[in-house]
Amino acid sequence: MSNSEISPCVTEVRTKPIIMHLVYRFYAGGLENGMVNIINHMAPEQVEHVIVCLTDHDDFIDRIEPEIQVFDLHKKPGVDASVFYRFAKLLRQIQPDIVHSRNLATLELQWVAALTSKAIRCHGEHGWDIADLTGGNKKYRYLRRLTATHLAAIVALSAHTHDYLRRLVGIPERKLHQICNGVDHHKFSPFNTASHVADTDRVTFGTVGRLAQVKNQRLLIEAFAQLLPLATASQNLRLVLVGEGECRSELQALIERLKIGPQVELVGEQTDVAHWINQFSVFVLPSLAEGICNTILEAMACAKPVIATRVGGNDELVKDGETGVLVPSDDVTQLCQAMQGYLLSPERINRHGLQGRCEVESRFTLPIMVSKYQRLYGDLLEQNHQIAMAQQLSHREAQQKVSS
Repeated sequence: MSNSEISPCVTEVRTKPIIMHLVYRFYAGGLENGMVNIINHMAPEQVEHVIVCLTDHDDFIDRIEPEIQVFDLHKKPGVDASVFYRFAKLLRQIQPDIVHSRNLATLELQWVAALTSKAIRCHGEHGWDIADLTGGNKKYRYLRRLTATHLAAIVALSAHTHDYLRRLVGIPERKLHQICNGVDHHKFSPFNTASHVADTDRVTFGTVGRLAQVKNQRLLIEAFAQLLPLATASQNLRLVLVGEGECRSELQALIERLKIGPQVELVGEQTDVAHWINQFSVFVLPSLAEGICNTILEAMACAKPVIATRVGGNDELVKDGETGVLVPSDDVTQLCQAMQGYLLSPERINRHGLQGRCEVESRFTLPIMVSKYQRLYGDLLEQNHQIAMAQQLSHREAQQKVSS
């Protein structure tokens, strides 16, 4: 991976189109994992990828296999006008064919691209932030609507987000594209015996995600504490939380206050997520908001039933009563009852898990997702080519009129 510096513009012979991916930062997360999968599974001889981080990145970016350039703009907290200058300079240096921004934090920089670059511009909406869980913030809606006038395409990961952008923000249908995440169903598999080390003497509830307010692991811990007294003497229960983040100390304090430390493990960020999911009996996602959740798909690929809150695109992945259970957001009683349901009817664990695996194989594989992005990028490049040809033709006609 090349951690690159912004330098004076150097004109090079272009052999393939360049896609510039613009993100707030590149740490472990669902959005970033999706980008890893897209870049790793696109043919490197057909397209070149460049990643630009408004702030910075960590070693999670090393999961990208092709050698690519990565630029950090080192945006300061709050308003930092200098980041616009640095991005404009970078656009002149790289001269990308497509600028693909992701989520609200990067959207303003598309104005810089519109003013200083000939690149065709697209934007992706991947989920919601704790500051605007329902998309109701009028300022953010206006920013999305206004910036969309300078975008060729907007990608919504879920039907829920697609509907929000069309109805409440007012984005024209012709600009909207829905592309759901995909999962590596060979890596995430119940048949991968190298990682499948589940303890059959235990019932393990587990989750994977950044330890952040929006992921709401607090709810899961409280529901698990309520579940423990309801279990029979033969049911050895365990809760495993995979991930790291700013809420770790708060969650650790909650575990200690509820006196459930011996039954709960905070294992931190892990590189082999498939290994950990295959130790779970049931996967639980207690988020306050989601777009399309990668970890739900990874759990389904590993044939694990999923309990998830009914937010964002979760109900587009989990079939209630078939591949798992959907519960209201931030309702500890309902979540506890859903978890208890698998204790009372343990045969549902295998049945729901295997049905989830079938769903992934038919609808959510990586080749399906990558082919849709390849088609989108190809259409945008062709659209840009047609515009350039029309401009050249118009320019020649104008010159002919002047000369005649």
